[in-house]
Amino acid sequence: MNYLGRLVTNVRGFYSEINSATLTGAIDVVVIRQEDGSFVASPFHVRFGKLGV
Repeated sequence: MNYLGRLVTNVRGFYSEINSATLTGAIDVVVIRQEDGSFVASPFHVRFGKLGV
């Protein structure tokens, strides 16, 4: 049982050290078909910050 308690404590400590600002955002890829049939893609990345707006 002591092992489980230490595991929970370690996970809690690891999670509390994570910067919450890095956990919010979106990464999408926009793909556009050109007139010649080829595709062009560009990454789209938005980071919302600490508030998670």
